[in-house]
Amino acid sequence: MVATALAMGDTDMAESEAKSEFSEAEIERLRKVAELETWILKLKTDLLPDVFLNTENLIRKKQSKHYTELEADYDEKSKQKIGDKLNSDEEDEDERPKYNPKNLPMGWDGKPIPYWLYKLHGLGVEFKCEICGGASYWPKGFRKTFLGMAPRIWHEVLEDS
Repeated sequence: MVATALAMGDTDMAESEAKSEFSEAEIERLRKVAELETWILKLKTDLLPDVFLNTENLIRKKQSKHYTELEADYDEKSKQKIGDKLNSDEEDEDERPKYNPKNLPMGWDGKPIPYWLYKLHGLGVEFKCEICGGASYWPKGFRKTFLGMAPRIWHEVLEDS
């Protein structure tokens, strides 16, 4: 149009059209938006018409529902998702081997107890009794044994011989 205005001798019109109201960056951004719009229209008409039609129908259906119906649908879906998640977690726990690199004892829930608890209760400590013939005891068993009669008997036997 600028060229035709110059050819006709209308320099004012040529100057006004040459000066665009948009900057170069704005024109480039608008060009990209136009390309994306044409790509979307091509997808809608040629490649994915059934997907777009199903989406439009679903949106119309949701928009025509009352708030209480939408809330009931949401509650049902969330309950199903929670139930599915619980079922899948139970199945996964049974199928997967437990991660237990330090061979910690198992807790009531079937998982290894925390390492700090293992150390706190002294479960990693083994006592060997020289009096009892080299028997090994864990802390609880060691206390029971030495509070009982067995060591006293062994002490008497050793003293007598």
